[in-house]
Amino acid sequence: MDKARQLFGLEFDCTHRPYILDPSLTMETQDKVTYLVGRLGGNPASLDGMIAVCQQMFVKAGLPTLKRDGLTGSTFDSHRLLLYALTLPGAEETQHKLLHALFTQYFHHGRSMSERDALMAAAADVGIDTEQAGAILNSDAFRSEVRTAIAEAAADGVRSVPYFRIGNQKGFSGGDSDFLAIFKKIAAAPIC
Repeated sequence: MDKARQLFGLEFDCTHRPYILDPSLTMETQDKVTYLVGRLGGNPASLDGMIAVCQQMFVKAGLPTLKRDGLTGSTFDSHRLLLYALTLPGAEETQHKLLHALFTQYFHHGRSMSERDALMAAAADVGIDTEQAGAILNSDAFRSEVRTAIAEAAADGVRSVPYFRIGNQKGFSGGDSDFLAIFKKIAAAPIC
């Protein structure tokens, strides 16, 4: 998004919507490496190859080192917090910052998004009142909204992330090059 803004002078709003890559994950944490090796057919070399590719992308984007080890679990509650962020002042910016703080917890610190402490750390990192965030997580707030958004994503054919939707058009999955190519076309289009 930031690259598209810089390269093409575009202004746009962006919100992050819930999607669960693996609905079988529960709120119980589990070893990330064991889980990923299992998802990749039991081949640790496949994981090492995937990690190497991801690490190259992280370096290219100027991000800290990817932590290979750690924990994983359901991301459901992180999506609840991301929807809550949209109710706060500076909604989209707050949500965007929270997403990055959650990614930092998972990718760089090896913490599961099903861990309450990891969610609270991410909220605190971006200035969200942790008492209020904790109250959200202790309630049913945003549960139905997350379930609805996940069902809508599945109905729209979402199968991987990142998945982008521009306006009300059918979305697409892809990396930076796909994303930037679309925004280049938008920037070049005549304004009616």
